[in-house]
Amino acid sequence: MALPSPHPGRAHEEDLAASLSACTRSTTLSELRSMASKGCIHAFARLYDATSPHVLSLVRTVVPEHQSEEVLAAVYIEAWREYQQKSAGTGSCLEDLQQVVWRVVRRKHAPQLGVEYNRGSE
Repeated sequence: MALPSPHPGRAHEEDLAASLSACTRSTTLSELRSMASKGCIHAFARLYDATSPHVLSLVRTVVPEHQSEEVLAAVYIEAWREYQQKSAGTGSCLEDLQQVVWRVVRRKHAPQLGVEYNRGSE
């Protein structure tokens, strides 16, 4: 049986430092998505920084501008949850995020947009 560490927080800090180090080395969206699916919040933050301008412009094409920030937040919350529930997708990261946009818009904004939302279609 291993002895408890005299500095229990140190191992956690070392894990966080290693995660951040790996995250800063990751350069592709696929690598960042993969790391985010393993719970790396730093990778998810970098993924957000790299993709949110594109996703926001997509959101603004389908919802009123005053609702776009709310929808953007919902998209990334759903993406984070999806990444935690299953392994990272095999397609393009931006394509995956676009699919999340469509789901969020259909679910939350279909009535305002005059679109019928069918839950069974997801």
